Amino acid sequence: MKKWICLLFGWCVIVAVLLWSVRLWALQPSFYYHIYDRMDLAARLDVSDRDLDRCITVLLDYLKDDRQDIQVTITQSKTKRKAFDWRETTHMKDVKQFYQNAMMVRNILSMAAIGIGICMYRKKNGKFFLAKGYLRACIGFLILIGILGMWILTDFTDFWTHFHQVFFTNEYWLLTPGVDFMIDMLPETVFSQLVIRIVITVIVILGCVCIGCGRLLLKKAPIGFEEDS
Repeated sequence: MKKWICLLFGWCVIVAVLLWSVRLWALQPSFYYHIYDRMDLAARLDVSDRDLDRCITVLLDYLKDDRQDIQVTITQSKTKRKAFDWRETTHMKDVKQFYQNAMMVRNILSMAAIGIGICMYRKKNGKFFLAKGYLRACIGFLILIGILGMWILTDFTDFWTHFHQVFFTNEYWLLTPGVDFMIDMLPETVFSQLVIRIVITVIVILGCVCIGCGRLLLKKAPIGFEEDS
């Protein structure tokens, strides 16, 4: 029973770290500002840097629930217009709900990991079971991330399309480049770079913990502790 509980602990930690990493990168305005400058995106869209940065800030504030709408006016090709239409607004409502659900899952899993960790640590050889359960979960996660990584690197468009088909029940996410400003200001390059940064962050954090768990088991784990009930 301890083995399964500690394996569950490992997966709670992994998914929580993944979702914390999403929060770290996805809602960081400076990440988008840097990408925009590197792509010279404002000039390509014929808008000012200020308008482009303001649009992404509005979207991120909306996701964080710091504002109730995404209404913003920009000047594009010397013409004033609303940045986002009803379709984009509807899609952002879905994105916000998805994000808030993900953060709720993050909080639940974080608390579950803490609770399991405290309970198991107090038991005989509990810290060793936790370390081994975490490492086993990481092996499974490594296999999963390897498969997804190959998919992302070889065909990110296909990966991103399937992601939306799984998590969104309508087709409002199907935006048209050159028509819908949201897809123009958030091209595939932005999302691919975002996913790469999240994956790297997760691997670094989990890898450091793995090293600590490995050293604990190699140097201090009592022989035969796995046989404890």
